[in-house]
Amino acid sequence: MKGSVFSIICLVLILVLVEFTGLPSGMAEYKPVRNMVAHGATASKGSLVLSGREQDGNWYCPECGTPNSFNFCSNCGAKRPGTQQRSFRVGDLVSFGSYPYTRSGRYTEIEWIVLETDGGYALLISRYGIDTCQYNREKTDVTWESSYIRRWLNSSFKYEAFSEQEREAILWTEVDNSDNQGDRKHNTDGGADTVDQVFLLSYQEVNRLFGNWLDRSVYCTAYAETRGANIRSREKADDLFDGKGAGKSYWWLRTPANEQYRAYYINAGGDYDWGDVNNRSGTIRPALCVACHALNDISGDPYEGQNRRPSDGTSKKNKIEYVSCHKCHGTGICQRCYGSGTVLSNANPDKTRSCYSCSGTGKCFFCAGLGTEEKVN
Repeated sequence: MKGSVFSIICLVLILVLVEFTGLPSGMAEYKPVRNMVAHGATASKGSLVLSGREQDGNWYCPECGTPNSFNFCSNCGAKRPGTQQRSFRVGDLVSFGSYPYTRSGRYTEIEWIVLETDGGYALLISRYGIDTCQYNREKTDVTWESSYIRRWLNSSFKYEAFSEQEREAILWTEVDNSDNQGDRKHNTDGGADTVDQVFLLSYQEVNRLFGNWLDRSVYCTAYAETRGANIRSREKADDLFDGKGAGKSYWWLRTPANEQYRAYYINAGGDYDWGDVNNRSGTIRPALCVACHALNDISGDPYEGQNRRPSDGTSKKNKIEYVSCHKCHGTGICQRCYGSGTVLSNANPDKTRSCYSCSGTGKCFFCAGLGTEEKVN
């Protein structure tokens, strides 16, 4: 009887402690946040420090004491004692997870571009537009926090693209939706900040992380094309855009535009644009922060870091056939400015301006100065 009374008293004390200390009911599953997208990233670490010993099949992190079953700490990102530290550079191509890439829906390893690195973590964005999704189902005022696309990325997409072990490697990230993430011309409220594993980049993040329109413009996979991705035809590109963005598609950002029922995207030509949130043809380039231990190098890559689309939506070398670029006749030189990077100004014939076709680089925009393009079967 005394034992029962003692047990009841202990239970009441525990409930009172939880009530007054504000511990969340899902605390055991919660991962502290490391902010890689905003400047000044820091990792949240607990105060308990153990020796990295193993117990019950788990090892305990020597930095924060969290029990783990994989080779990295799901709390602070520290590597398992005895494992080799992996590091990547900005611009590296890595593979992580898998998703349909081909017209038939065959699953292929997802290719990612490393945008930033911070210790044992890397900020990644998918190399291609890998699917289509409406920013929101209804054309109504909406922010990233309540958008359909956020729910889809952090539920259906996440569980389809990543295994349980891969999901453990994805960090929960503080996503900044404040006004300083938007276009300076507009003062549209971006809503509350969120904590996500998968997210889209903001207007200002793209502005900071991508050098020019060539870096921003992207091809979509063949699977995304079957899902309704809007692809700029070569004829339309030649007629209306001086050839810019031929064969490419636009991809959503998380930032609202001049109104909350419109959201920004990067169009086929790599320029900032916006559209109604219920548009169905925008492609998705997910972004996420991942422990470097979980990533695989893409070695011997035939693209050499260029955002170029494989002919069948996969990354297999033997599926790619290169031909001399029709736009620059294999020279790799912009045929509008002949490599000078400047052209005469229409407004003032006595002055020059930066060449629009090559963004002042002097390189052929269609083949990014490589002199070859892919033969599309």
